[in-house]
Amino acid sequence: MTETQDGKTRQDQAAGRKTESSNITSMRDLLFILFRYKWVIVVTMLATFVSTLGYLWIKDDMYEISAKVLVKMGQENSPPPSVIGSTQSVVNQKLQDINSEIEIIKSRELIEKVVDTLGLDHPPAPPVPTQFFKRVKYEIKRVKKAVSRQLSTLQVWLGLKKELSPREAAIIEFIKGLNVQALMQSNVIEIKLKVGFKEDSNVILNT
Repeated sequence: MTETQDGKTRQDQAAGRKTESSNITSMRDLLFILFRYKWVIVVTMLATFVSTLGYLWIKDDMYEISAKVLVKMGQENSPPPSVIGSTQSVVNQKLQDINSEIEIIKSRELIEKVVDTLGLDHPPAPPVPTQFFKRVKYEIKRVKKAVSRQLSTLQVWLGLKKELSPREAAIIEFIKGLNVQALMQSNVIEIKLKVGFKEDSNVILNT
């Protein structure tokens, strides 16, 4: 029985040495691969880093503006005296008022009115910067927009997309950037809007 135990111990030790040797071999192979393709890995990581920085540098600037609206229950919308004591009825009426205001704010008719009133279909052009790097960034963005317009024209010509007027494009952009939600346990609605220009952008939510 002792010989059997000794044989099992030797087998376990051999298996342990084999596993350790296999781990060392795997690590050696990994280090060999990393060393062999080190320049490919370095160049790939550097290209990814530079591309990300370039994209962040030339992407269109977006600004977020926000406003809060207090919804008050008017006398004509107040619950009748017979249900004044019912808390649930008052809460339901308040939620209906808030949801109605949200739907009005998000309505296309109101958005069209804002676009037409403020002329958002022809937003103000950003000032030409005087500093060197900012001017380079400005020119790159200008070329990028010109190329984007040409590609859009080509897609319209090929029938891949519908041609939009500046007004329609502004309305769609407005709808995409608009976020309206009710704040928890309050009569307040928060409005957030992302726009592509900074000058006089706060006027939009006050219209």
